[in-house]
Amino acid sequence: MAPPYNVLITGSTKGIGYALARKFLKAGDNVVICSRSAERVESVTNDLKKEFGEQHVLGTVCDVREGKDVKALVDFARDKLEYIDIWINNAGSNAYSYKPLVETSDEALIEVITTNTLGLMLCCREAINMMWNQPRGGHIFNIDGAGSDGRPTPRFAAYGATKRSVVHLTKSLQAELQMNEVNNVVVHNLSVYGSTLSLVIFYYSRVPNYSLA
Repeated sequence: MAPPYNVLITGSTKGIGYALARKFLKAGDNVVICSRSAERVESVTNDLKKEFGEQHVLGTVCDVREGKDVKALVDFARDKLEYIDIWINNAGSNAYSYKPLVETSDEALIEVITTNTLGLMLCCREAINMMWNQPRGGHIFNIDGAGSDGRPTPRFAAYGATKRSVVHLTKSLQAELQMNEVNNVVVHNLSVYGSTLSLVIFYYSRVPNYSLA
């Protein structure tokens, strides 16, 4: 399977997700933009359409913490593009909190854990189910962050713990796919930070030995 690809990126209205979206659009791929903010989805989608063309940019609201939203995201992607080649789980939250755990509110903990852990699990489940049933298969990229390497993350312990879980979840999903002899769906973990991330994913998706199934 050769590019252009159909790409879906969660949390793609700002930051790394937005940078990734632009990277794939510049290469001529089709990109699904999503975020829990309807206002940001509309604004970013409209701006990208003006720059890259109506046919290449799609946008929809999705709160990855809600299973029904993630299922609706899959339905949207299937309806508009038929299939997704690359699904990037980028949505994440630190609840804008930088303080010791003993001072962290229930609301902040719930926000971080449901977004970074539950949300990732829901997205992986639906992405695998989608790609498993499409002949061309696909690749899923799970983006981690500070704490993923096991080092302590004082003042944002909950965030670090959730990012450490990204590595374990990815390895477990890889093992499950292997157990079920699923060869057309691949789950990747990326332990990179900042502006290099878009380059790494973009490169991985196109080098011969990393080609999509």
